[in-house]
Amino acid sequence: VLDTTILNADVVTEGNTITFSDSVEVQGVRTVDSTSGGNFSGAKIDFQSDLDADSVTTGSLVVNAGTGNVEFDDNVGGTTPLTALNVTSQGTTTFSRNTDVGALTVNTGTLNYGTSDIDADSLSLTFSSLVRTSGKIGITTSGGVAQFDTGGSLTFGTSANEIEFGGTFGNAALSANADTVAFEDQALTGDNALHTIAVAGTNGVTISVNLESGTGNIDIASSGGNISGGTSDLEAQGAISLSAND
Repeated sequence: VLDTTILNADVVTEGNTITFSDSVEVQGVRTVDSTSGGNFSGAKIDFQSDLDADSVTTGSLVVNAGTGNVEFDDNVGGTTPLTALNVTSQGTTTFSRNTDVGALTVNTGTLNYGTSDIDADSLSLTFSSLVRTSGKIGITTSGGVAQFDTGGSLTFGTSANEIEFGGTFGNAALSANADTVAFEDQALTGDNALHTIAVAGTNGVTISVNLESGTGNIDIASSGGNISGGTSDLEAQGAISLSAND
């Protein structure tokens, strides 16, 4: 049986590596920081086993590795989901197993989730590049917000590499900002339409699947390329705005 580290205080180093080799249970609002509050460049932070919240305090965690990588080698929230997980790394942030949290915020150079699934009530993902094989990113409860922000390309719903939305989404919102944005087959799989859809592509937006915004708006803009939709439908009880500057 693996031991468990009860994280009931902050863990801070002055630019040195932080490694948790056993399971971690977060109590309260905690910080794991290898930059000592931004005073050092940082170093790798590695969670090598399960990461969960304490069921009583519904813990949340801030992780700051500065220039170092952040690795979650096992399940995050597999037993008790964290209320919130906020990760900052100028390097690579890797989720090797499934992740289930209330609110997920990641600001990183490369986001790598391979074959794992990431589920959250709300999420904000900022990254330069994305590495994935068959894993999925999604928000799974009504009312969540999904924010994607990257200088690279962003594809929703390819057959092999899916970023999808499952569950009931009567009030969920999607915001995506990228170099190019594409909606392909199976991009939206929720029972209800998204509340609002806001997409900005620097070099084009491609829509190959019907998009429906429920009571909200659809706002799609491309500042340097075309908006192409083929035979796809856009449906909204609110306003629909399309703007392309090629």
